[in-house]
Amino acid sequence: MAKKKTRKNSKKKESYFMDLYGILLMLIAIIGIGKYGPVGRFIASFAVFLVGNLYFFLLLFILVMGGYLIIYRKNINFFSSKMLGFYLFLIGILVFLHQNYVLESVQVSKIFSATVDNIMSAVTRIMESKISVGVFDASLSNTGGGILGAIFSTLFYKLFEKDGTDIVVWVLLVSGFMIFTGMSIFNIVRNIAEKTKDMIPEKEEKLKKEKSKDKSKIEPVSIND
Repeated sequence: MAKKKTRKNSKKKESYFMDLYGILLMLIAIIGIGKYGPVGRFIASFAVFLVGNLYFFLLLFILVMGGYLIIYRKNINFFSSKMLGFYLFLIGILVFLHQNYVLESVQVSKIFSATVDNIMSAVTRIMESKISVGVFDASLSNTGGGILGAIFSTLFYKLFEKDGTDIVVWVLLVSGFMIFTGMSIFNIVRNIAEKTKDMIPEKEEKLKKEKSKDKSKIEPVSIND
């Protein structure tokens, strides 16, 4: 009996911990998205520092994680196959957003210095802003993929150069999407082909019905001599 009680108590403690952790994550995300006060502006600034233009989606992801913990009361497996696909897709997006920096200068030091300068100027604008609510800001467009985008883009361009990096980015996007959704390119193409085949006979039947209606509307004309 004592073992059962200790197990129940431990489960209750874990569930309470999940609830508190989920509420904390949702609170951080909401405050950061709204940029409420210096704390909210600091959260938004840190998100901009990490992923640049994707800062809102990063905070939205944190909000979804908090809701998941509250609803399902389970730990999120960050090393699952779906999360791996998400990471690959995210890296592809970050490198894609940071292309302008690398095209302007291939030197790693210049890429990082330009990235850090633009990010810090964006952070100062956020911290000095008195606007409490704001999701998208055009002044953050030059932050690219943030510091993570700078790291991966310089690494890829050093290893594969421009054309190779473009190919790698598309491979990351497609493979990440397939791993996350569990769909393969063959299944996607097959579904599209089946839908198009189903649509063709439906269109033919509609055309036949329309033609038959038009014929029925035409009345025969009698000629009296």
